[in-house]
Amino acid sequence: MSTHNKPIARKLAGILSCSVLSMSLISGCASSESMKESDNLTANMEFKKVASEFSAEESTALADFSMRLFQNLGREDENLLLSGSSAWMALGMAANGAAGDTLRQMETVLGLDKDQINKAAAAWLSSMEDQNSLTMADSIWLKNEFQDEVAKPFLETCAQDFRAEVFSSTLDQKAVKDINDWTSKHTDGLIPELIKEIPSLTQMILVNAEAFNGKWAAPFDEADTKKQTFHNQDGSESSVDFLNGQADWSVENDNVTGFIKEYDESRYGYMLLLPKAADKPLSDTVKSLGGAAVTNLLSNRVSADVQVSMPKLDQESTLTLNDALAACGMTDAFGDQADFSAITGSKNDLYISSVLQKTYIEVSEKGTKAAAATEIGIETMAMPVEADPVVADRSYVYMIVDLEHAVPLFVGRVVNIQE
Repeated sequence: MSTHNKPIARKLAGILSCSVLSMSLISGCASSESMKESDNLTANMEFKKVASEFSAEESTALADFSMRLFQNLGREDENLLLSGSSAWMALGMAANGAAGDTLRQMETVLGLDKDQINKAAAAWLSSMEDQNSLTMADSIWLKNEFQDEVAKPFLETCAQDFRAEVFSSTLDQKAVKDINDWTSKHTDGLIPELIKEIPSLTQMILVNAEAFNGKWAAPFDEADTKKQTFHNQDGSESSVDFLNGQADWSVENDNVTGFIKEYDESRYGYMLLLPKAADKPLSDTVKSLGGAAVTNLLSNRVSADVQVSMPKLDQESTLTLNDALAACGMTDAFGDQADFSAITGSKNDLYISSVLQKTYIEVSEKGTKAAAATEIGIETMAMPVEADPVVADRSYVYMIVDLEHAVPLFVGRVVNIQE
């Protein structure tokens, strides 16, 4: 890390995908109780395990947020990959700086009030101490001239509940390199460039980063990988490598059929969903997959020996989430109606200029590397049964899911595959 970005909080876990919020200042801000550059609130902080767990209300809210955001992304003719949980964490930090109608809209979209958001974030991070597949990091990058304007309660909450690392930064092109180097280091080079530039009015950048690396409990045999035909949504066909083997759970409702294949840490699984009607547009299926529908699929899964065939996958996405969040109901945060007075402790002209997310996933014979996050809920167990084979040779939805808590961590769709 170069000298012009001074860390004032301890570093956290690695990154495979990131959600980035840029806060832009239109005009001057009044100062309140402030955070000085020499202050180091969390450098030596020890984060204790949080005893509380997610309530059913909180897990449902998180699942619903992820699916509503995915439904509002548009671009229905493209393969997309979203970490709703990463966006939820980044927005959760931002919500601690919001007030008035801006805060109320963010609470409605995130599905919880501010205190519940902070409690859920702390419990979420604490739960990761008992597993190895998923890691998460949060950070705040403050412009040097702006950091004295930032109220200590805002930073203290983000540091304690979100374990956020705080940097004093120039937020210029030199800072772009520092942020990208930080990202690349924690992604083993998988995301070498998170941002290209920082607009001159940017005063603060909030980053959430998550990494998932899961090995299949029962790996696919490489000898069974073979070329098969994938029927693209545009009517064309592609001959691509398919993984062939068995999954552990069968899932089904009126609109979809599919399976879940477990990772070696059985808390996590990969869920693939096909529209029951082969001629039904995948967009119709996505519209039917609200948070409650996904939670019900996970909670009501049936243990089964499912013969599966699915494409190998290597996919990345770059998404600007402003419009999708506005469509969900979070409108004031992006314009002159924004109220982020809790960041400085007094009235200011801060607003969110962009919410950017980069994601990456690789699905192979050995397992899955992907961006993901976790939250807590309840699952239902069932006895093994026979199930029909599932061949994913047409457009489908997939998710990395927390089976222990019946919550989707990561959701994507495949509509076209190039040979």
